[in-house]
Amino acid sequence: MKKSGLIVASLVLAGAAAMAQTPVYSVNTVGYQKLNVYTLTCFAANWNQVGGSDAIPVQNLVDKAPLTGGGDFFSSDELLVYVASLNAGQGGYKAYYKWSGDGQWYEFLNDNSPTTDTVYRGQGFWIKHIGSQTNVVVAGEVPQDATNVVVFGAGTLNQFGSAYTADMPLNGSGVQWTGNGGPDFFGSDTILAWQPTLNAGQGGYKAYYLWNSDGQWYEFLNDNSPTTDTLAMGAGAWYRNKGPSSSSLTQTRPY
Repeated sequence: MKKSGLIVASLVLAGAAAMAQTPVYSVNTVGYQKLNVYTLTCFAANWNQVGGSDAIPVQNLVDKAPLTGGGDFFSSDELLVYVASLNAGQGGYKAYYKWSGDGQWYEFLNDNSPTTDTVYRGQGFWIKHIGSQTNVVVAGEVPQDATNVVVFGAGTLNQFGSAYTADMPLNGSGVQWTGNGGPDFFGSDTILAWQPTLNAGQGGYKAYYLWNSDGQWYEFLNDNSPTTDTLAMGAGAWYRNKGPSSSSLTQTRPY
């Protein structure tokens, strides 16, 4: 996933007498990023809401204006959020469509009103887009917590991304993995990072496995040394836990 824009941040300072009549919404850094939207793109939520919450309303995940609205799920752009706990732990999607009537996201099969569902920072999601390539703006407050921990349950499939407004190296001092490593791709926890421009624009995955000898990620079919690849800010990926115990990702704030 290639970034098409950079963070533009500004400090909103509280307590200054000169700003006494100006509403102050946050004491932290806020900003935005512009991201490319292809026919199918995997994103991740990297920002907090302004005010600090890491639970982001689905309605606020991206600027919806450039996306295509329609009369129902089948004629609209779709937002798909994979939830590992659905279907008795087998996993499944919560699906939403952009209704042309008001430009809001509505849940498929539960569309009497705009959805109030949320997605947590660091969680991944898909956008399926009708029409030519476009871009969307994502915005919010820069996370300030020192660390973020994500747990991937035994035998589960999960969507994830960087929990901070920065790229995340798969191998690096600021990222620690506790997982089910193995000798090769087929016997290890795996990461599948969607690349929408592969295969002449049809999209495809870059695949990695967690080698048990050193606890590092190696690219499938290119595993002479640990990968130096990063998961770009804004990009989402799959984590496949293949083992009998839970795995975890601990990410240290990189700024």
